[in-house]
Amino acid sequence: MEELARLKAKFGDRYIIRCTRRFWIATDRDCDTTTEPTLIENSAAELEAKMRDPGPRVGVPYSSEVLGPRT
Repeated sequence: MEELARLKAKFGDRYIIRCTRRFWIATDRDCDTTTEPTLIENSAAELEAKMRDPGPRVGVPYSSEVLGPRT
């Protein structure tokens, strides 16, 4: 899990990073991000490359009128 610790040290201020047996996953801490909010890759190296240069956000989250105010 050295790779996980390294990625958390490098990108942990922006992303919540975790891994499963199969995937490496990073979720943006900013729910209003303009880039891809969740990144899923097959390796730590691929995830790191994606975190360095994430694509644009595709969908728009529900507005507060739909979800209600944040708490």
